[in-house]
Amino acid sequence: MQHYTIGYTNGVFDLFHVGHLDFLKMAKEHCDYLIVAVCKDSLVFEHKGKFPIIPLKERMELLSGIKYVDQVVVQTTTDRISEWNKYHFDVIFHGIDGKEWDIQNGYFDSLNKIGVKSIYFDRLLNISTTKIINNILSRYKK
Repeated sequence: MQHYTIGYTNGVFDLFHVGHLDFLKMAKEHCDYLIVAVCKDSLVFEHKGKFPIIPLKERMELLSGIKYVDQVVVQTTTDRISEWNKYHFDVIFHGIDGKEWDIQNGYFDSLNKIGVKSIYFDRLLNISTTKIINNILSRYKK
């Protein structure tokens, strides 16, 4: 796979887990500089109908300490072109579940037209924040 100069990804990164770490490691393997945009709390609520458990500042601080991450920024929009205008990345990384979102909203084609490659990683581990929350609820339910 081709190597890029500036990579970009975004996400909530709530209840940081090994799946997040694995994803960031894979992304960094394909670029020299990785920018990670962390969704602000209100944006998460707008799209998922719930607020993150871990506040934005703490999620950003956690990501800043990870060796695969070169820069952490606040994601204020889901518009990929708007984000590209700010950071001028060569490649965007997402989980495979983000591909449909990009296609439906025209971002895949729009990014491709300006020369930005979109790379979607399969989920290698069967883990997610939702699964962790459900596991906690089932284990500690009284």
